[in-house]
Amino acid sequence: MVQELVGIAAEEERYVWPFHMRVMHGNFLFLDAASERDTFMSSLLKVAREISDAQIERLLNSGDWRDRLCAPWFIGLTFREQFVPRIDKLLSQGGHGQGYCVALALIGTDECAAALRRYLDTHLPINDQEFDQDWALGALALLEGEVPAEYLKPDLWKIWRSEKDPMPGINRFAKIIAYLRSYISPQGSSPDA
Repeated sequence: MVQELVGIAAEEERYVWPFHMRVMHGNFLFLDAASERDTFMSSLLKVAREISDAQIERLLNSGDWRDRLCAPWFIGLTFREQFVPRIDKLLSQGGHGQGYCVALALIGTDECAAALRRYLDTHLPINDQEFDQDWALGALALLEGEVPAEYLKPDLWKIWRSEKDPMPGINRFAKIIAYLRSYISPQGSSPDA
């Protein structure tokens, strides 16, 4: 048990702490200099290619939100399609789903689109459970070529007594994925491949 905790701590230090604040909300897009963004992306892609499937599983199982935010980015950046069922399950539980949406959008299979639809069908209307529904809708829009109208109904986006406009989140998500796609190709491979 102690050795497993030491292993998780080392993995978090290598794979999570340098990245979690910048991948959250796509904050890396707003670094002041293009060179900073390029350096960040180079580092992110390097560790995404280095991390093993077993290490990703440990991060997904850790229960820490930071680990569960970063692990799906690594999955998506290296097109590890075998994780889609696991991401589907984790996304359906609600909570922080930004990383899961990124992975599903980058992998881009029909199974990914189905997972996003299941999530939206479960977590809309928002009511008082605002998670990352706008990111999920942004991912689905990228996979299907347009924002599905059935998920834009205003009554689905009511939070308490006001409405949330999902379009800013959808547009931000599209910018993040476009930026990521400019750095990666479907030939990305995992170290376990």
